[in-house]
Amino acid sequence: MELPLSLFDRTISRPHPRAVLVSLAVILLSLPFIFAALDGIQLEIIRSGLWRNLLVQPVVIIYVLTIAPLLSRMGENVVTSFRPLIDLDEQSYYQLLAQASTISLALALAFMGGLLLSLIFSAQAESYLVVEFWVS
Repeated sequence: MELPLSLFDRTISRPHPRAVLVSLAVILLSLPFIFAALDGIQLEIIRSGLWRNLLVQPVVIIYVLTIAPLLSRMGENVVTSFRPLIDLDEQSYYQLLAQASTISLALALAFMGGLLLSLIFSAQAESYLVVEFWVS
């Protein structure tokens, strides 16, 4: 019996061809410099050392895409290795795994609603709490 897969498992954790990962990495790493060149500030960013800050997000995305299939396989191995310790019949065991590995739609909508409200309130708070620092 196959377990239901999460959205993360269906999209990101499945193995991708190496050419897709390399091309995505090149695109993600070059986009900040392309945008800086279009804005005319590429040399300033390179001279000041701010290019490191521009590459943090692409490197994290590439890392997650690279390591996610390995962690997914390790998680499956952990679940199968703990099977002898659980004193349930096969049907109850797979029902328990399916129940533990799925998230209800109501919970997902509640999370998204909370995220949306936090973004709205943080944007309003930021507009009220603008502090200007004057450098003399």
